[in-house]
Amino acid sequence: MLSLLCTTENSQSHVLEVHPTSVIPPIIDIAYLSYSQRIYLVKAYIDANVGQAALTILKPLMYGTPHYPIMILAAQCYAELNDPAQALEYYKKAQSLVKSKEDLNVATLGQNKMQDWIDARLLPPVIVAPVYDSTPNQTHITHHTSQSVQKISTCASCQDILTAKQYLQMNQAEQAIKILTPLTKNASFETSILMAQAYAEINQPWQALTYYKKALSTAKKSYEHTAALYGLAKIQFWLGKYYAAKSTYTRILEYTTDAHDIELAKAGIIKSEAYADRPILGYHSIPNQPITTPEMLIAAAQTTLWADQSDLTDHLLTKYQSITRTINPRSNLGRDLEDIQWQTALSVHPNVLTFSEFFSLDSEQFFLLHSSADYRRYWNYEFQSFVGFDQKHYHQLSSQLNAEGV
Repeated sequence: MLSLLCTTENSQSHVLEVHPTSVIPPIIDIAYLSYSQRIYLVKAYIDANVGQAALTILKPLMYGTPHYPIMILAAQCYAELNDPAQALEYYKKAQSLVKSKEDLNVATLGQNKMQDWIDARLLPPVIVAPVYDSTPNQTHITHHTSQSVQKISTCASCQDILTAKQYLQMNQAEQAIKILTPLTKNASFETSILMAQAYAEINQPWQALTYYKKALSTAKKSYEHTAALYGLAKIQFWLGKYYAAKSTYTRILEYTTDAHDIELAKAGIIKSEAYADRPILGYHSIPNQPITTPEMLIAAAQTTLWADQSDLTDHLLTKYQSITRTINPRSNLGRDLEDIQWQTALSVHPNVLTFSEFFSLDSEQFFLLHSSADYRRYWNYEFQSFVGFDQKHYHQLSSQLNAEGV
């Protein structure tokens, strides 16, 4: 729901320079590759905008029992090859094979994207009628013509928007900004939100904040408000404006009924409260229902840990291992998870044995050796048992002192 799509054919200006896909075969022998290795290679070719090579590798996997991931990849291949009709068919096949709401969203958005692309191709040419003095019929004709011109103008700008999105997908935000900047004079919602994403990509959060606000001011549909508010909240959180971020995340709940978006917004509220040094308030904001997203799991785990409820943190991490396994360890969520797991293990480990040793020697040759061993049994956060062994050894050669105590 939070993804935005604008689709049309590539424009002649600002088009990414790539080699013709029709002459690029796979660069390695795929006969000995495993299924997962072939899928990885297909995705790599798609990311590089080499649709024909991706399709060559994927075709042997498209026969037999259809599977959702294969259908999605096939649709993306045909989209790269400028065949939206064929891509639409595979998105429909993928939709019939979905097993989760997230998969359904991907397939549905893909269908919408291809349908928009097909509709843009079928758009009729515009015939500009002359403008005469006002009569009812002539006024109607003039109004109709201006609407058509507006459609064509919007379609033309979409061509640059599509190319800018391609640059963003390739982590070339500066190129995307160059293409989008001329469109900001009469900025549409999508232009503003893409500019915001591009500036966030190059670590310019204040510029991103400005464009997310512009996107919000031009949003008309509920999903546009949701997307703009979500981006705005993330930037506010990045800048340490935790109370503002909490307020923005709360506003998202006014515009969406999608369960996934609602959980992301609530996760943002909880995390904002925790980072604003109010973890107990965040703890009480955790919804009493199953967690389905990594964002909510990390927010709930951080909040319970910082609210001195490490037992609950350990319970969450154990219960939702299926979610933690999907988190990329190199992502921000992955780094948060690593820190949470380390602190939780340190807090709730049932048996902790700690050794320490200290010695000192002063100018009068008085030597002190202090050794200790401490054992802690963790029952839960409220109840813990401690037992320790402490030994001190004193020695001074000039006074023939040699003593120790336990």
